[in-house]
Amino acid sequence: DTYLSLYETAFNPASPASNFVRGDDDSGTGLLSRLTHSLTAGNTYVLVVASFYPNVTGSFILQTNVPVFEQGAASSVDGLLLSSTTPYM
Repeated sequence: DTYLSLYETAFNPASPASNFVRGDDDSGTGLLSRLTHSLTAGNTYVLVVASFYPNVTGSFILQTNVPVFEQGAASSVDGLLLSSTTPYM
């Protein structure tokens, strides 16, 4: 049971309402979350994936129906390099 939160510019866990754009709990299949939002080129977005229940962890896969990064662009999350050619798992 995932929960997605989208932030613009930055995410601050001490102030989770700051920069909050949109969130979703169960719009996907079953208890899965699904988030739809038009992103603006040049802006920075942070997607936070969490469990609906506290202290629950596990694997997840993020899927998009459009490219998230510009061709050749890259980003890093917790030391993992993400790019337009890297599967997001």
